[in-house]
Amino acid sequence: MAKFLWGRMVMIRLFLKNGKKIEFLAVHTHKSFSINFNVPFGDSSTLHTSTVTIMNLSKAHRDMFKKGLKVQVLAGYKQDNGLKLIAEGAINKVNPLTASGADIQFSFTFAEGQQLLQAQSTSEKANSAIKKNAKHQEKVLGKTDAKKFKVKLHTAMSFAPGANSNVIIRRVAADAHVKISKLKLPKVKTFKKGYVAKGKPYKIIHDLAKASGAQVYERRGQLVIEDETNLSGKNEHILISMGTKGKPGGTGLMEHVSFNDSTDSNATISVKTYLRNQISTGSLVTIKDPPYFTGTRRVQSGEFNCGDGDFSTTIEVYQNAKSK
Repeated sequence: MAKFLWGRMVMIRLFLKNGKKIEFLAVHTHKSFSINFNVPFGDSSTLHTSTVTIMNLSKAHRDMFKKGLKVQVLAGYKQDNGLKLIAEGAINKVNPLTASGADIQFSFTFAEGQQLLQAQSTSEKANSAIKKNAKHQEKVLGKTDAKKFKVKLHTAMSFAPGANSNVIIRRVAADAHVKISKLKLPKVKTFKKGYVAKGKPYKIIHDLAKASGAQVYERRGQLVIEDETNLSGKNEHILISMGTKGKPGGTGLMEHVSFNDSTDSNATISVKTYLRNQISTGSLVTIKDPPYFTGTRRVQSGEFNCGDGDFSTTIEVYQNAKSK
């Protein structure tokens, strides 16, 4: 439960190639230096691209932000639970500077899951090195002489008959140094004729999870593979309610909930609250907004926003306790 949603703080943590990390902290009392962001999240396997804008950042610090570097966004309240990670990913674009009055705005975008998509298996890494060496030999010896040397590539990881999707996913992930924070397959698939893990590790993992009735998504930089056919999720005891005039209570609900027009099992409810850094994909939240809606539901998607006068979390939760 929230204590006091007061004293907002935002931090951007940048991981440099030399192993060092640089932290940029903004608090609501410092008007000349501020950080704004839009951070979407959800249980789809597509990339979620976030945008961060930093005001009046020095040139020396701006030059540190390079495409491909890992970055984290932390946010919270000084009088609640302090700063907490809400997203991380790899920078995919650094935008040109813009001006807003006397202020200079520096912005960049980053994508969650980008590093996972780029992960390589041991055989892929070895074959890349072999191919690179072959091209070098071709330049030195010429095409004709270079062809005299046979290039033998490493084969993809293979599994014996009877291997199942649970074992294969774990082995493929470990080989590519992909960390899985949760793996729960509702119907483990067995491959009677064996299996060859050919292709990008992330795609292999995604396809095997799908064949096993599970979904793959990233949650605060952690890969999650789970069964979402029932009300399961991260039970973080998050209560969202609206304060009543003249009465104590209220835990951040900014407006009454709204229902989408869908009538199928994926129908959702939209909820807007003051920024709650405990919430992410798969969180279980209890919403109290009588007489409109009261219940505990799993978070499907949402976004964190920080801007002028805005420090909020908007989420979509499944209308039905059992869905998807």
